[in-house]
Amino acid sequence: SLTTAPELPAMTLANYCYEAMFSACTSLITAPELPATTLAEGCYNAMFHGCTSLTTAPELSATTLAYYCYSSMFAGCTSLTTAPELPTTTLQEGCYNAIFQGCTSLTTAPELPATTLATYCYSQMFEGCTSLRTAPELPATTLASHCYNAMFYGCTSLTTAPDLPATTLAGSCYCGMFQNCTSLRTAPILSATTLANECCQQMFFGCSSLTGSPLLRATRLTNSCYKEMFYGCTSLTNARTLSAATVLEESCFENMFGGCAALVTSPTISSSPGMKKNCFKNMFNGCSNLTTMPYTGTSFPWQSHAYGCYEGMFANCTSLRTIPSTIFGYNAYDYCFRRMFAGCTRITTKIRLYANNLGSLSGVCESMFEGCTNLMSGLTADSLIIGPDCYKNMFKNCGNLSCIEAKFTGTTSGNFTMQNASGYTNNWVYGVSSAGVFYHKSATPEAPTGYSVHWIPNGWEVQLLA
Repeated sequence: SLTTAPELPAMTLANYCYEAMFSACTSLITAPELPATTLAEGCYNAMFHGCTSLTTAPELSATTLAYYCYSSMFAGCTSLTTAPELPTTTLQEGCYNAIFQGCTSLTTAPELPATTLATYCYSQMFEGCTSLRTAPELPATTLASHCYNAMFYGCTSLTTAPDLPATTLAGSCYCGMFQNCTSLRTAPILSATTLANECCQQMFFGCSSLTGSPLLRATRLTNSCYKEMFYGCTSLTNARTLSAATVLEESCFENMFGGCAALVTSPTISSSPGMKKNCFKNMFNGCSNLTTMPYTGTSFPWQSHAYGCYEGMFANCTSLRTIPSTIFGYNAYDYCFRRMFAGCTRITTKIRLYANNLGSLSGVCESMFEGCTNLMSGLTADSLIIGPDCYKNMFKNCGNLSCIEAKFTGTTSGNFTMQNASGYTNNWVYGVSSAGVFYHKSATPEAPTGYSVHWIPNGWEVQLLA
């Protein structure tokens, strides 16, 4: 039932001295003055956490901050409508981390004049401030690891984002910055030309009102730099061209536009001589209105591959009709084409896959066309030898499929037979058409016999592939 706080006249503070001092004092209306100008580690951490009746914050006049000094100071103060001024320009690690987290009545943010940031300095600062409509200017040009991490996460009333002038980014600096800002319509200008690992990961995740993506200028990518950047942006209709990059780093575009159901035209992606693990994984997964591919021509422009590089790239793109006729997979890796076009229900044509080294790999084409209900003919790779799970579920539930050309004759353990089929082509023709022609390239005068969901569909005619 505490409604009034005692005076706190100390000018020199000690580590964690006022930590959680008034935490959960739900009747506290007025906070005490805090005259100290030199702070200590964690000194005000969670000091007023959960003070749901507090309407006015004290002045914070300190000019020298400390490690996590204001962290969560007013978190959960749901009646706080105005934030105190924060004039300090020299920051410390975590100094303002989650300071206003969950302040659901806060409508205006204080100015943030600092130009050089510190690790986690503004992390989660306004997370869950559902009444905040305008973000402060962010003039900093020198960033630090996680500096803006989840800064405006869940600010569902925020309609405009500040410009971000920094040209050199830091690890996870913008990670989740505007995540679930469901009223945000326009993305800020991104001036960055030098990226860092996970720098823009989930930056606009779940921004369901966002209609366009900003120009991304960097030509040298980093691990997970754009991972899930626009995931779930269900109003996104326009995506800008992605600058040419020398190497597609690990998970750089993973799930970047996943679930962007309104995206009709994919951004152009220039050819790159090198790619790394999961670089395009699920990039357009669930883009149900996507009708175009991110490049021109009849073949994929990338001839160097990596583990899982195309996995799920166009999965569940249910409006996609036209795909390249050729993929050069001479440098294929494990799972590189897994689920690439799974669930693309309007695809009708087959792809010729030039690959001759699949015997040493696992799951290369697993579920590649699973659920492509209008696919009429299927074609395996040129490789005569296949590895474990190579074609597992490849044509599963392709209900109109009535023609398959199977070029392989052996496995990593010897000849391909009915007895070992499930380890390589498990359920690959489950749910296909009840009648069709199965062409097989065999070293013997006739194709191996046997009907099952792991090999030749029951009721199909078998012919020798020339």
